[in-house]
Amino acid sequence: MPRRLVLAVIPARSGSKSIPNKNLLKVHGLSLTKYALFSAQHNKFITHIALTSDSDKILSEIDSFEGSRFIRIKRPIELSSDESPDQPVLEHALKFSEKLFNIKFEAVLMLQPTSPIRSQNDLNRCINNVLSSKAETSWTVSEVPIRFHYKKQFEIYDQSLVIATNHGHVPRRQDLKNTYHRDGACYAYTRQVVIDDSMLMGTRCLPVISEVLTHDIDYFEDFSNLEYLTYKEDNQLYWK
Repeated sequence: MPRRLVLAVIPARSGSKSIPNKNLLKVHGLSLTKYALFSAQHNKFITHIALTSDSDKILSEIDSFEGSRFIRIKRPIELSSDESPDQPVLEHALKFSEKLFNIKFEAVLMLQPTSPIRSQNDLNRCINNVLSSKAETSWTVSEVPIRFHYKKQFEIYDQSLVIATNHGHVPRRQDLKNTYHRDGACYAYTRQVVIDDSMLMGTRCLPVISEVLTHDIDYFEDFSNLEYLTYKEDNQLYWK
């Protein structure tokens, strides 16, 4: 039986308002971009790996990876701004890769460099959910602490606190159901979702609750203690 074709896309643009050149930040000697590349390389289901960026310096991070399955894609400037959504970036990478190899992929995986701690088992579960047709998309998620539940939040309006949601009261802790947030470790999609769905959710999105504590890097504070709190093994990051 021929191997099913799965494309991993690593989006790593150069611009970032919070941390300049964020995707080139190094932890234990490896950049965030390289950790994503190694995660894809280690995965048993991923057949091709595309690094897409507007930066030649970031694209050079793929130079040390051997084999034709590694693809560098110079991203158009119109897909490289802070306002650029994920869907057209993924579609561009998908169509570029399919034209290059004259093949069609069944599934597309997005691995964000800014979430460098991820489990191979979580990646496998996301991919299997899509390839088995259980869902059109599958994302890793992490539980939100109940004290940060959206129904317990407030806004400040005209210098006064107002309930942020429209339910009219702050519920008791025991009345709240668990909520989850996208943690950025892994997103899996069918080919058709990448091409047709601007929301990248499809008609059914199966959650995979991350088995490891993830760490999404948006600001320098998110990055500053990462090396102290982690160790590197087989070019992957783990918590101490």
